Amino acid sequence: MNKLAENESSGAYNCALCGSSDLRIFYEVENVPASCNHLWKKKDDALNCPKGDIKLALCRSCTFISNVAIEPEKNQYDNGYDNSLFYSAHFREFTKKLTSMLVEKYGLYKKNIVEIGGGKVDFLSSLRELGKNCVFRFNPFYPKFDSSNQEVNSPSSSISKSFPSVFEGEKIDFVFSYHELEHINNPKIFLKNLWMMLNKSGSLRVFFSVPNALKAFDEGDYSDIIYEHVSYFTIPSLHFLFSICRFEISSVQETRGEIFDSIHVDAIRKLTKTPNLTPVSELSIRQIDQIIQKFSAKTLENINKLGLQIIKLLGKGNRIVIWGAGARGVTFLNILKDQRIDYAVDINPHKHGMYVPGTGQKIVAPEFLIDYRPDFIILANPAYKKEIEQLMDSLGIVARYLLI
Repeated sequence: MNKLAENESSGAYNCALCGSSDLRIFYEVENVPASCNHLWKKKDDALNCPKGDIKLALCRSCTFISNVAIEPEKNQYDNGYDNSLFYSAHFREFTKKLTSMLVEKYGLYKKNIVEIGGGKVDFLSSLRELGKNCVFRFNPFYPKFDSSNQEVNSPSSSISKSFPSVFEGEKIDFVFSYHELEHINNPKIFLKNLWMMLNKSGSLRVFFSVPNALKAFDEGDYSDIIYEHVSYFTIPSLHFLFSICRFEISSVQETRGEIFDSIHVDAIRKLTKTPNLTPVSELSIRQIDQIIQKFSAKTLENINKLGLQIIKLLGKGNRIVIWGAGARGVTFLNILKDQRIDYAVDINPHKHGMYVPGTGQKIVAPEFLIDYRPDFIILANPAYKKEIEQLMDSLGIVARYLLI
């Protein structure tokens, strides 16, 4: 259950970025699935999946936010982990748009490019094709995830070079990472190690995209607060992190209307021996602190509002399914905990017949709804609404939509 944290300081923890003990714990959730993207073949296994606690704390020195209750050994980044979004035409279109921008803006033609990523992700195919680039993947979760063991027809199987020693024999020109840094247990140590691994490449550009945590906190959006996300970044904390790791940020862009609200960081690997630290202003700390203090109350209000609506609809005999068996859908189901929702729908064929961790809904293909005929569909990510509506129309299914 969600707990309304007391927004009190705790000296029991230290910030992973700056070392400060001035942390404010502001949001707690107990006993959540340790991995939203690790699905299960049996319902009992799904119900009894590994679980952990979330305890978010804001550092009031550098504004970094982290789950101080994390138990790193529970993170399950192995071949059972499936976070692929590439079965969606909408996501593929987004991928092409983002990679086209990168190729055009940074002149990525016939370059050596590294994508930092675990799980079943793949921006590299597009980067390779658009700029005739030589591409590599560096998996920070190796050896838990063996990308060489992917199926031949998987969307990410086109990248043959996928190993941690990628930096040893190649001069790298560009490093790309989309929504991975928040999964890494200690981002400062990781970025410092990355700086060292790129030693043969000299000064080069890196591009990191992370979820826009502060926007979610400001809106009371609980759906992206998951156990896999160890870190939650504000813009000031990103400036602090990259500067302390000897990367100089050239620009920071907040994006809206994409698949996810994100912060894009464009930075240069500096050759200086000591970091040029970017301190966080007192004004930024106060402004972020004010937003954080209101998050738990906003979250509970949003959960209760939609939850009560769904409970009433189910009480009247309506059939309800959720669309999206990824992190957002799994998070909502584990908050609602209503077993009258029997099914989760997903277009990823590798998820069909599997079960949702924590709550045990069976995952089905969209075609299952032809006979099931739901009255309402909960959309885990409203960004896919148009794509889902078109698919439902093609299947002759009429249903109303509820947005998380």
